Amino acid sequence: MNNSVFTAKSVAVSTRSSVSKHDPNDLAYLGLTGKIELIIRDSLAIQLKNDFQSLTIAREWKRHDLAILKDSKVIVLIEGKQWLSNEVDTAKLIKASPKHGIISAMETDMSKMVATSDTCQKFISTIFFAADIRSAEKIHVASFKYRHLLTRMDGSQNLENTHRIAIEKYVQLTQKFGTNSREQLFVGSAYGCEIICDVVITEIK
Repeated sequence: MNNSVFTAKSVAVSTRSSVSKHDPNDLAYLGLTGKIELIIRDSLAIQLKNDFQSLTIAREWKRHDLAILKDSKVIVLIEGKQWLSNEVDTAKLIKASPKHGIISAMETDMSKMVATSDTCQKFISTIFFAADIRSAEKIHVASFKYRHLLTRMDGSQNLENTHRIAIEKYVQLTQKFGTNSREQLFVGSAYGCEIICDVVITEIK
């Protein structure tokens, strides 16, 4: 198996396929009350393990989220991130801190991957999760992990617009790093909230 079968598009499609095995409303609940990134990453790992049985799919390998090995040699590294579409604005994108700045976090992951291998393929998987909690069942709101951020919307106060604009800004600023591919992972609801989740896979040049 040649590692060239892996592209931004193929990894994005594999991510979507892996997530489709879960009930979207269950995923909406998990994302609303915790970090959806973890179940998405683990689902992708299982999908890749089943699709590429001659390769080794390693989780948390040498501090990388996912690694694909052929004959014990790393051929692909994948780092994952999650951001709330509700909080993405120009300031958040360009902040210098890797903890709080989206582009800075991406550059940190890129440097980490290059330090491990300058020859393997490198991907960054960015999950965008958006929720409209204005219609939430009030009794449950205390369980929402990012409730102070999920109240934010773009000027139209529309969830789909907020989500779309956040991803468009991200893609515009990250296309200099490589090829982007976007797939919608699920649309669901939990505790009265509408929820959308997409992935953008970036193959680093």
